[in-house]
Amino acid sequence: MANVKITELSSATTLGSTDVFPVVDVGSTQTRKVTVADLLRNTPDGTAGAPSIANAGDQDTGIYTFLQRITLVCQRAARSGL
Repeated sequence: MANVKITELSSATTLGSTDVFPVVDVGSTQTRKVTVADLLRNTPDGTAGAPSIANAGDQDTGIYTFLQRITLVCQRAARSGL
């Protein structure tokens, strides 16, 4: 597998918390890894205007966390919180 490009690998249809993503560290010459659990655990809090989880086509709609509360936001306005 060492000589296979990432784009040539088969797609994963389910992810476990210990599965890893390759990370190209542009500040060094190393390729590193991050687990699914660490990636999700280290997601920034975000705000209503810039949720931490959003899609590329709609940056002010998504999910953010604040004070141990998960909030859904749509067009910069909080819609629901858990």
